[in-house]
Amino acid sequence: MAQLSEDWLQAQYSVLGSVVISPELAPKVISETAERDYTGTCLTVYKAIRKLFLAGIPIDPVSLVGELGPDYRRFLADLMAVTPTAANIDRYIQLCREQSRVSAVQDIARVQCQKQFCSLICLLCSV
Repeated sequence: MAQLSEDWLQAQYSVLGSVVISPELAPKVISETAERDYTGTCLTVYKAIRKLFLAGIPIDPVSLVGELGPDYRRFLADLMAVTPTAANIDRYIQLCREQSRVSAVQDIARVQCQKQFCSLICLLCSV
């Protein structure tokens, strides 16, 4: 997996923080992003938001903590704190998706380089 860039992490935080701040953005985020656009704890939060939304349960910090558990209380508070405004959600989604694609390309390139390196080593060992 590609090294997580600070830009991608910030974009994930901003998208998810926007939903926590303005739950009416949940349909937009769910329709315009996918699991592949998130990593780690952000992926877990995205899945919880999607699950609550699809079940018709209001999305707010209390519902999310109820779904995720009390260990996520601080993370959700941090998401809201680092998200400057939910008004820029379109830009946050764009950045999140772009960085996700960059990461996927980096993963493919890394695998190809490893294959080439292994082939070179095998070739040198056979000499």
